Amino acid sequence: MTTSATLPDRLRRQLLRGLALAPVGIACAACGGGAGGATKPPAVRTRTWRMGFAPTPPRLDVATLLHGIDLWSTRAELAIIHEELPWTDLLGGMTPDAIIDRDKASLVSYLRGKGLGLVFMADLTDGLSRGQEAPQLRAAGASITDPAVRQLYRDWVLAFARRFQPEYIGLGAETNLIRAAAPATLYDAVVVASNAAAADLKAAGSTARQFISVQVETAWGLLGGTGAWVGIDRDYVDFPTIEALGLSSYPYFSGLRENVWVDSVCLLIKVQAACRSAPSA
Repeated sequence: MTTSATLPDRLRRQLLRGLALAPVGIACAACGGGAGGATKPPAVRTRTWRMGFAPTPPRLDVATLLHGIDLWSTRAELAIIHEELPWTDLLGGMTPDAIIDRDKASLVSYLRGKGLGLVFMADLTDGLSRGQEAPQLRAAGASITDPAVRQLYRDWVLAFARRFQPEYIGLGAETNLIRAAAPATLYDAVVVASNAAAADLKAAGSTARQFISVQVETAWGLLGGTGAWVGIDRDYVDFPTIEALGLSSYPYFSGLRENVWVDSVCLLIKVQAACRSAPSA
């Protein structure tokens, strides 16, 4: 598992470094002068909701990455950077600002040049196995149950927020699935780290809307459950600062019916309203 997780990570870092080495070309493309990088014309508003995409290319090279952004940015209002932290570099003593300069600055500049809002999610656990620590942490024998490691997470989130001022900052991904799949010590560490980062952002004057995401099938009791509705009451209690909610779903793995998203949104909104109106304990 470590090998398969390490290879894409290495390729991604190579891609981002290549992007960081091409700031002049990116800046020129963002200013126009070529069909691919031309500034998009004002969009005719045809919907009342915003749509976003992640800049994840089908092939890991800079040209493909930029071509993909050029295509989807004409249809989107948001760019989504959702990824695990660069734990290996952080544990090795590299500063968040140095990593941002190397891996993120040119990419975010290009996205902003397209007029896109930014959604940032700092994913604390293994995105492919929510019961486990992030692959780079496992490889290093480290854990977010360690306060020093959680501080690295807080430093990373705060540095990203200060540098890029995203409109949305995600402080935990699929928190209900982590709670269901991971040891209690790992879930508790996610809660502590996320809330500490939320306090850091508030103290720094961040205006980003904070959010977490929850896993739809887990809320319905279909992943590791009995099939009965579980809900997300606990998530609103454990992450009290959130102002938005993300939903992730794997319907083909669970056999969930097609209209589940409508039902889920309605139910989750009701849960949110109930939690917000409940008296404090």
